[in-house]
Amino acid sequence: MSLSRSTSHGSSSCSSVIKALRWLLKSAEVGCLQVVHSVLIGTFLNQKVPRDRKQAPPLPLWALVQWERRVLMSNCTVLEIILLGTFLLMAWGSLRFSDAQRLDLQKIIYHDGTMRGVIWRSKTAVSGMPLAVAAEGFLSKGSHNWLWKFLTVLDTVLAKSGLSDVDFLLPLMDEDGPVYPLQPMDYATALFYLRKFLGCPWSQRPDPLQHLKLNFTLHSLKATLLSWGPQLHEKVTPEQRLSQGHHSDPNSSLDTYSRDVVWTSLTYQRKMIQEVQSGWRPAIAQHRGRMVVFYSFVGIPKGVPPYGISAMKQKFMANYPSELIHADLFPSTRLVSLVHDQLSKKVWKWVPWKYRISLTRSEEISSNRAQKMPKIDHLGLHSLLFDDPPSIDVSNNAMGVNSIRNMLEVHDRAIALCQGAHLANLKAYTHKFIGFLTAKYDGDLRSPSVLEAQHADQKIWTVIAELMERGKGQGKSKGKQNSGKSKGKVQWLTEIQRDGGFKQLCMRYQVDSVATLPVHDVDPVQDFAPPSDSFTRGRLSQPEQANAETDITATDLLRVASSGQVGYGAASPSCCEYSRLKLRDDDGPKALRSPEHLSGLPNLTPWELQRVQESFMMLSRCVEVLTLVFQAGGHVHLEQPLNAMSWLEKVVRQFLQLIGASCINVAACAYEMDIYKAWMFASSFTGLRPLGLRDDSGAFASRATAQYPQKLAQLFANLVAPLLDTSGLDLQWSYLDALMPTKQLSEYPFSQIDGGGAFSHPDWSQDNRQEHDWFKTLRTSWMNRIISERLDKILLAHVASGNPSPPFSGEILTPFKADLEQFLEAHGHTPDWSVRQHQPIHLHILHSFQKIMHDVDFTLLPSLLEGVRTGFSTAIPPSGIFPPKERTDIEPDPLSAHLSNWQSAEEDLPLTRELVQEEIDKGWVFPYKGSLEEAQQEYPAGVAIGKLGVARSDSRAPRLVVDSSVCGLNGRCIIPERSTLPTAKEVLRSYPLRQCHRNLMGFSLDVKAAHKRIVLHPDECGLVGFSLEGQLFFYRVTPFGAVFSAFWWARLGGLLLRIFHHLIWLSHAGFLYVDDFLFFMEANMMPLSATLLCIFCQLLEIPISWKKTAMHSSIDYIGWKFNFNAGIVTIPIEKILKL
Repeated sequence: MSLSRSTSHGSSSCSSVIKALRWLLKSAEVGCLQVVHSVLIGTFLNQKVPRDRKQAPPLPLWALVQWERRVLMSNCTVLEIILLGTFLLMAWGSLRFSDAQRLDLQKIIYHDGTMRGVIWRSKTAVSGMPLAVAAEGFLSKGSHNWLWKFLTVLDTVLAKSGLSDVDFLLPLMDEDGPVYPLQPMDYATALFYLRKFLGCPWSQRPDPLQHLKLNFTLHSLKATLLSWGPQLHEKVTPEQRLSQGHHSDPNSSLDTYSRDVVWTSLTYQRKMIQEVQSGWRPAIAQHRGRMVVFYSFVGIPKGVPPYGISAMKQKFMANYPSELIHADLFPSTRLVSLVHDQLSKKVWKWVPWKYRISLTRSEEISSNRAQKMPKIDHLGLHSLLFDDPPSIDVSNNAMGVNSIRNMLEVHDRAIALCQGAHLANLKAYTHKFIGFLTAKYDGDLRSPSVLEAQHADQKIWTVIAELMERGKGQGKSKGKQNSGKSKGKVQWLTEIQRDGGFKQLCMRYQVDSVATLPVHDVDPVQDFAPPSDSFTRGRLSQPEQANAETDITATDLLRVASSGQVGYGAASPSCCEYSRLKLRDDDGPKALRSPEHLSGLPNLTPWELQRVQESFMMLSRCVEVLTLVFQAGGHVHLEQPLNAMSWLEKVVRQFLQLIGASCINVAACAYEMDIYKAWMFASSFTGLRPLGLRDDSGAFASRATAQYPQKLAQLFANLVAPLLDTSGLDLQWSYLDALMPTKQLSEYPFSQIDGGGAFSHPDWSQDNRQEHDWFKTLRTSWMNRIISERLDKILLAHVASGNPSPPFSGEILTPFKADLEQFLEAHGHTPDWSVRQHQPIHLHILHSFQKIMHDVDFTLLPSLLEGVRTGFSTAIPPSGIFPPKERTDIEPDPLSAHLSNWQSAEEDLPLTRELVQEEIDKGWVFPYKGSLEEAQQEYPAGVAIGKLGVARSDSRAPRLVVDSSVCGLNGRCIIPERSTLPTAKEVLRSYPLRQCHRNLMGFSLDVKAAHKRIVLHPDECGLVGFSLEGQLFFYRVTPFGAVFSAFWWARLGGLLLRIFHHLIWLSHAGFLYVDDFLFFMEANMMPLSATLLCIFCQLLEIPISWKKTAMHSSIDYIGWKFNFNAGIVTIPIEKILKL
């Protein structure tokens, strides 16, 4: 028996021994032990010896976030899902380990985004206590969340075990998963896994808690959320904290534990989620007394302000929430002081590598020096007279690549901590630098040495320092230094030095010196270049020849407008064709429209009608740009003459209503124009109203001076100045990519559902991708062939032509097939190109791909090869990738036979016969020669005759539909899971790709007759039948209209999507909605990746509707038009016309 809980000999206590002997006396009735109840021995229990309270510290927030992120990853193992899911459940539910091991799994209920259960016994509730956990977490959106995925895997484990009564949450595990038969895991093993997973072993980052893991116990999980409550003060109530803690005595346990109804605890949990997602970060609790502090910082030097590193760290965490703050990568205080001092003085000098050390390394060096301090230093004179900051030895012999990388990363964090530059840009520099340092060279060339690399780094930062100094000097020459938010980008130079002088880089010069195309040359379908007078007024007297490489395109303009970077947008399209002066009966220009005929007066010539259309096109496009600016958060105005007919256009009236326009009438003055004229500013910014103010006489104040245009411009500039950035930089359209905001790796929102199931995610540009590159060798060989033969150009031309045939011939595909066979053989698979009857896909090859990538839906391909079940008489094996489907208690209708069909099939019998014959020719349908009674004898599983219908659509050919609900089949088919489909919001959440500022392109594929590519099991063909003119017909494949058809195709389509993701591999986003695939990625890579997918589909005979294939910056998908360059979503005009 242990004498103490501590391993220290100086703090032993005999209280545990006394309590153990008293228990033995009571239980075993050992009479000789009565002495333990004496007064003398009892005094040992009453001694009040001051000791440190040992409490398990709560976990840091990043641990829960990293665990949740790992569970949501597609390559998360069963071992990790079970363990991490249990730890997350204990943290969110504030459970002890003993509570988790007393949870009746059969009574768990998952509904409406919450999990509810009952702990059948706990330390404080002998009769049990309720449990409720909110499923959404910090990263999850929609129905796909960590809790649902954890419960799905747990349900699979329970089903495999065959046990009907399991009352523990955490089973004993090995590296392959749970050990069968299931048995509960012990405390020591669970504690081992907790401390292991605190280091995030799946990540390649350094372990942030390497020296602190032993401080955490399983009770830390219970303490985590409870420790966050007091930090929110009045935002959470004491009742909510009590409910989260599961205890019933509020007087004695208010600060620690309590018990209440589950609704209160759910409110507490969701409040934590809301606060964290809005930017709040809970402080990391420290240990008590002599115990080790989590993060310690030495004294702050003079170069850092009083609030010091603590305030910097808070800003750093707010700016980079996914970055870990730990001492191994946190810069030393001397390094932070040096960087802060240089940035504050705007004098940058290169920091030698020997001083780029972390906080931990600095403390180690300082502690070692303390032993060598002179004896005369009892007065502290040594530290005052000799400033020798901690440093390391930099040489060619003592350092490797990892050491150099650590020094560069520490330096990056120091600069980002002092807000000198964005961390992403600094990391990009470090990544590039290390890439050059570790590059392999041919011949006798060697890689750079450590000292040579340090010299190169010094040269680079010296050039950066010179650029900073040159920019600062120019700022002084102007009399002031403009400052503004750089939005994470390197600030642009406003001038360059050439031939001993300076050349100003001015946006006005760059834009105004480029002329636009004449109005009659504009193609209304292609990109357009708006006239300069719509955006920059009066600088072009002699337009030059237009340059296609520098002209502003419609896509670029829409992209800027919708980016949220525009503070104020103004447009003044030409009103020539909207002028009412042309309506006068004089010898003036001919009127082309009137208020009653805005689309053009009757009897116009083709040239005049074109002028009418082009003027409306320019007006409507300007309104579209202003609308995007307004919806992205900026203010706008549309300027036209007061009496112009353009105000009558429907698009303009809708725009005015949208922005709640303030209409400001500004009269023209006699600035070298003796005319009567007025302008109307329709603006969303009410601050422009002073433009229309009058003086005491009632006249416009601007009419009193000939300087009216200058005063108007100055007043307008003063009014809108608060809406704009104060950096004072002139921006160029050639720098458009750099102007756009970049979505960071861990920036919200996150897209979760792509149609591929729980183990698939749409956004492959996210941080911490852990998927293994299973198809790297195949992709490399295929890409080399595609590039060498320029097959991407062939695909682009094929898609543009709308050709319904496949893009590549058999001769082109032959070497790709050989590469595929070689790839399969290298992974131990014999290529089997045989095709199952009645469907075209090479299922055996597809099965080999599934095995190579270790896909979880292992029952799919065997079912497809054998013939799928309907779920009527034989259960459908679950996939494990979709959420379970809730069963209803409604008694379904019995099977029936209907010998008549719907009106859509009966009204045009020739068409119906033709469609039935087409499906017979394809092998999907076969006529049954016998009667209904004979069919019932031949198919003992059941016979159902549904009603036949013909689906007609303007966009596709007529097709047969069998109503399997009217005959009772759909209601009696038990589908174990429900498929998840992406919505337009999921596409929006994945846009733009993270850390991508280049143009994007989309690619869509449509599978032809997808449901009918899956063959039914021969025993269940009798369940899918129909009758036409007294003849019985039965399907061999799953028809459109049966509930099991959609489920089986969702599984097959999901597998294809997961394979497509791994084939592309590069940063992209992909989705599957029913039978429509959508991908988008950088425009220069999309044709290559699309060619890769098309070759794969052709080799495996996946039936693609090549006529519907699209590859463009704008793609129509699931009823929406996505413009991946401009970043906008619209409703297609064809859909609007149908409404």
